[in-house]
Amino acid sequence: MSIQVQGVSKHFGDFQVLKNVSLEVFQGELLALLGPSGSGKTTLLRVIAGLEQPDSGRVILNELDATSQSPSARRVGFVFQHYALFGHMTVFENVAFGLRVRPRQHRPPKAEIRDRVMELLRLVQLESQAKHFPSQLSGGQRQRIALARALAVEPKVLLLDEPFGALDAKVRKELRRWLRRLHDEIHIASVFVTHDQEEALELADRVAVMNAGSIEQIGTPQEVYDRPANSFVYGFLGNVNLFHARVENGVARVGGAVFQAPTEAVPGSPAFGYVRPHELEVTRANGHGAIPAKVVYVHGLGPFVNLELTRVDNGETLHAQLNRSYFDSLAPVIGDLLHVRPNNARVIVDDYSI
Repeated sequence: MSIQVQGVSKHFGDFQVLKNVSLEVFQGELLALLGPSGSGKTTLLRVIAGLEQPDSGRVILNELDATSQSPSARRVGFVFQHYALFGHMTVFENVAFGLRVRPRQHRPPKAEIRDRVMELLRLVQLESQAKHFPSQLSGGQRQRIALARALAVEPKVLLLDEPFGALDAKVRKELRRWLRRLHDEIHIASVFVTHDQEEALELADRVAVMNAGSIEQIGTPQEVYDRPANSFVYGFLGNVNLFHARVENGVARVGGAVFQAPTEAVPGSPAFGYVRPHELEVTRANGHGAIPAKVVYVHGLGPFVNLELTRVDNGETLHAQLNRSYFDSLAPVIGDLLHVRPNNARVIVDDYSI
């Protein structure tokens, strides 16, 4: 089962939430819709589910046009952020609900419903909680029950809207790993919405980065992180240092170091060099192209130490990440004057990138 979104646009009043959005999700793929609040992620998910109708464009499910179909006809499993479980029903009855409310001619026999529900509860590792009520479960357990309920109707596609947003950080990480393993077992086309970059990069097969109703880039987690399509994607995916530069003779000088500029760049045009904190070399020596900067904050936890520095020449803030052994040898303290140099930079001019 695959999902295709073709040229979908959507307005709420005068505000355009989706702008000619197209994407495809393949059988067995887990795709993340990643972006800031208001970027259109949840609206796109609801259009796929049939909970919102697009102003234009089509939704194709399993090569059939589903644009005018109701949510129930689309056979979509939908998992909400806040579980949406029925508090007066047991865990078993919550999972069985979608099967019990089917029209009589399509409703499975009671024994088949019971077997299907218990199979799903074993799948989400909660068969011992079948007789409990949602109020007796932890947040992580309730989210797993919500997922089991979505799977009970044997959906053709699975959609998840910020599925871990209401959980604490430790439980979120545990459920991410669990969901990845579960998805590999059920092997259906799935889409989940998140604004958490780490979550998307860890969990998804591919990531669609959204901004202001459009998709800026689609690719594997490594592709979008290592080769961002434009400045928005670079800035949104993790911490980054921004250096002002200017293109001359096909190169851009970034913090004293020289990097190749995009071939489309016009000579003399302003550019930006994006450098990840771990790509910033920090030394005490004033080498060629190094930038003097003072240490203003040190935060060390585990194998890496994060430094915040202020450039002496213009007062801009820089962030560097050092491994613990190098930090210990450098031994910087707040107020120290150090020198930084980009080891790698991605130069972007008018959203052309290298």
